[in-house]
Amino acid sequence: MSLLDSSNNSTTTNTAILSPANKGWMYLSIFLSWLINITPLSAPQWAPDFLALTLVFWAVREPRMFGMLTAFVFGLFMDVFDGTVLGQHSLAYILLCYGAIAMHRRIPWFTPVGQILHILPLFLGMQAIVLFIRLWLGGVFPGWLWFSESFVNALLWPVWSLLLVIPQHSRNKSDVSSL
Repeated sequence: MSLLDSSNNSTTTNTAILSPANKGWMYLSIFLSWLINITPLSAPQWAPDFLALTLVFWAVREPRMFGMLTAFVFGLFMDVFDGTVLGQHSLAYILLCYGAIAMHRRIPWFTPVGQILHILPLFLGMQAIVLFIRLWLGGVFPGWLWFSESFVNALLWPVWSLLLVIPQHSRNKSDVSSL
């Protein structure tokens, strides 16, 4: 069997035709994710970083429409809210988005488990950057439990990506069935 033979594909493929991403929905979802991040629900160490999840989703899904300037600006917003060194989240989010854009053609081809395995190192790298900057400037090591956020982010990835893609599904099913 050759690699080009797609008749016996063991992975499930989604045959739904999605509408193009709306730039308004992109920025609204990023803003809402930032609002979720600044609520008291994000206080525990293991709480997911919804802004990072959303930034990675749009970097993978729409790399041409998504700008890293958005990651930089919302990283500054997170720094101001957290009262941390200005720019540490910006640097982490920019490098996170750069890694996601670099893999944007590869990630969608995998099953959710494969996507989790591709996304997890990105989130771990983002947290390592923030931790390195904090330690470099005299902070205290928060413990290894601090990295649990990356694992929660990775496990939440399939659900979060399904929620963010809902507005792109075609509203008129007769258009899809006529193809």
